Amino acid sequence: MNQKLANLSSEQEEKLKKIESELGCVLIAYENKSQSMETNFH
Repeated sequence: MNQKLANLSSEQEEKLKKIESELGCVLIAYENKSQSMETNFH
């Protein structure tokens, strides 16, 4: 039982890391986009 829980949590950790890295890329792209839009307005 404990072994199964450990495997599950490590699997979930991998998924969370993947989601976090994808979100990070999206946030960086969004920030770059908003910055370039600001420079266009000036």
